Amino acid sequence: MAGRIQVDGNWDAVTWLGRSRPLSGELTIQGDCTGIIVTQYGEISGAVRIDGNLTGEILTLTADLSGDLTVGGNLTGRVAIGLDPQGLPDPSLRGTVTVHGDMTGRIYVYGDLRDSSDPNDPDMTTGHIIIDGSFGTSEPADCNIIIGGTTVGLRAFIAVDYDGWHEPDVWFPSAYVRVLANSSYPYTFYGNTPEWNVWEITECRGDMNNDGAVDVADLNPFIQALTSVRSYSLAFPGLGALEDPWDPNAGSRVYHGDCNCDGFFDFGDINPFVLRLNQGCCWEECGDCPGGNGLLGGPPGGLPEPELLAAKLAVNVKPELFDDLVDMAAAAASVQTDPQLKVYWEKVHRALRP
Repeated sequence: MAGRIQVDGNWDAVTWLGRSRPLSGELTIQGDCTGIIVTQYGEISGAVRIDGNLTGEILTLTADLSGDLTVGGNLTGRVAIGLDPQGLPDPSLRGTVTVHGDMTGRIYVYGDLRDSSDPNDPDMTTGHIIIDGSFGTSEPADCNIIIGGTTVGLRAFIAVDYDGWHEPDVWFPSAYVRVLANSSYPYTFYGNTPEWNVWEITECRGDMNNDGAVDVADLNPFIQALTSVRSYSLAFPGLGALEDPWDPNAGSRVYHGDCNCDGFFDFGDINPFVLRLNQGCCWEECGDCPGGNGLLGGPPGGLPEPELLAAKLAVNVKPELFDDLVDMAAAAASVQTDPQLKVYWEKVHRALRP
């Protein structure tokens, strides 16, 4: 199917698409999908969009998914990729499954959550599973994401609350991600696991690496995120944009970087970020957070001396990001309306590059 099909209402039928050829066109269901959509030998390389809820099933049998499957509402049904591989060498997810609502159903991938087959392509598109809402329920339920293969790719990811932390959107204990790894000893994750690119977005403003803490490990990601959406997105798959064109509003980049809570991530967030870095606390609000421990050598609710801050920043920044750090200090001074803060950041800038 290479054309376009649009269903104005709900879909409640059992339908075979792409029985022997790829589904490379577009299928849009403007209501709910309570039926079953099956492809057999043809992969889904196009786009399937369900504007409502998916309570039915999307199944690829002897095929994979390299296109996009988007559920505008909740996923309470099932998505299964490569369900009957029959010797298919790569029944994997190389595209994107996006659930804009909550997921209480199941996603099963017989093969891998894979990167592109071209390892030399720095902007390669990969397999992604994105959940903007909650994952699981407060009650015991059969809610899971199963990856049957051996790897989660270097830039592939699974992200819960992908579009930035929202208090109602949580990863419940009843839900899990499992990588079977073709063995008797699968890996099972019940929450945020950064080393596998399995994310539950944290509430911490300034937590640019999404590890649940705000500390000096967030300095380099902050500089990357502020200066290059592409660089940050490739370094932290699942926290930024998916691919070119690099959407600056995608992922949790703006939420985590917006340390003055004005809805934007820009030079105005540098001073609040450094304040939060010094306080070393995880908090969803902006301003002085409860407690604080003076990680950078300043008082818990303030900043260290400019020369001390410059030294602390310089020793923790990657060499390749040092020039960006210097520019960041100059930018922080340029946007200050408070004369004292302007002078402060000018001193930091001079200390970094006399």
